[in-house]
Amino acid sequence: MKVLVTGAAGFIGYHVARRLAESKRCEVLGVDSLSAYYDPALKRARLAELDQVAERVEALRTELTRCGARVEEVEDTLTVYPGPLQGATIETYNDHRMAMCFATVGLKVPGIRIENPSCVKKTFPNFFQKLAAPAPEGFGVTLLDGATGRPLHPNELIPA
Repeated sequence: MKVLVTGAAGFIGYHVARRLAESKRCEVLGVDSLSAYYDPALKRARLAELDQVAERVEALRTELTRCGARVEEVEDTLTVYPGPLQGATIETYNDHRMAMCFATVGLKVPGIRIENPSCVKKTFPNFFQKLAAPAPEGFGVTLLDGATGRPLHPNELIPA
């Protein structure tokens, strides 16, 4: 089982993420923001202790930069500055988290194209169907074929 812990470097989130990771019953992905509100050095230390994977940070930086984001990377921490984003073809690195992350970016940024979207089958095989389904079952998003611009039918959104 995989668990996403938001606020993983804060007091509560850190202890929850650490206990889950120590239990070895699940894979833990911790995310947090670093701001002056809560000591960034302490948060960095906690995230390092939770053994965040540097390759994911580099991949995220690369793809955010493709979208036009101004991103600063220091060790295993990214700082993403506010600014306009643009459409881009996103490499998923066969990582379902990258595909789902940038698919949600595409809800607000036109022109996001996901390479290898079928990698979501690992954890959420009907992710794109859920995006396309009308509310309340989904979000009612129209998903387009990246090559032709043709709207995709829900049956075409099932990973192969």
